[in-house]
Amino acid sequence: MLKKLFVVCLPFILLSIGKLPLAVAQLFGYGVGTIWYCLPVRSRAVAKANIKHCFPSFNKLKVEYFLLKNLQQTACTALECPAFWLWPVECLSGLMKEVHGEYLLQAAFSQEKPILFAVPHMGAWEAMQAYFPGRHIGSVLYRPPRLEALDGFIRACRSRHGCGHLIPITPSGIREIFKHLKQKEIVSIMPDQVPKSDGILAPFFNQPARTMTLLPKLAQKTDATVLLVCIRRLGIGRGFAIHFLPSSEEIKNPDLTIATQALNAGVEMCVQLAPEQYQWIYKRFKRV
Repeated sequence: MLKKLFVVCLPFILLSIGKLPLAVAQLFGYGVGTIWYCLPVRSRAVAKANIKHCFPSFNKLKVEYFLLKNLQQTACTALECPAFWLWPVECLSGLMKEVHGEYLLQAAFSQEKPILFAVPHMGAWEAMQAYFPGRHIGSVLYRPPRLEALDGFIRACRSRHGCGHLIPITPSGIREIFKHLKQKEIVSIMPDQVPKSDGILAPFFNQPARTMTLLPKLAQKTDATVLLVCIRRLGIGRGFAIHFLPSSEEIKNPDLTIATQALNAGVEMCVQLAPEQYQWIYKRFKRV
């Protein structure tokens, strides 16, 4: 009963949050993150374990401070989404205050090859449309929400600005992705998603992490240009910075052990730009 009520109410809650000024939604996120830090929940424990293992030089006080900041940023990421999904294009276009590495994107376009955007779970990854306002930016491979009833709502929100096809990670979805890449289109994938079956343990911050092989396989078979893309939050109400970063050619190595290592190294490069904005609650490591 409670689950059904939640499914019914959530779209209305998201629509209400989407009407708030972005700074207000972000402040609300910081408050939610602070409460989250104070609760003995599983996600908090996972984030703390990940931070301790990936940053062994942190003392106890620094771990706790980093954990607080990270949960605030993670909650902020969630509460920003309704704005990115629901705001008019003209409002979104003013949010991207800094652009770094744009020459890499222009060079990729000039090669007339398919392009793979590797977009880690860092910062405001849903804000891609703030850089590509009203433009078709290809296809996005995504994992449908556990609550199936919300899938249609989220798909409609994400695609309203022409951001391209939303393709689920399924066998048929992967076949469709190959089709789009062969047509030299752009495909966006979150490279740090934990694979449900096919995957390899590869180092991430010197820790063995379950790593997808899908992106390296797509890059190998289509000779796509792989660009790492991350969107960094500049502060409450201050907008965002988008970074385009080069990937190693080893991502296309037929040896998937080498390819996944290169992929994780690229994700690390993104995370180092703003480590507290990465989604450390994500269970990438076998032990947590």
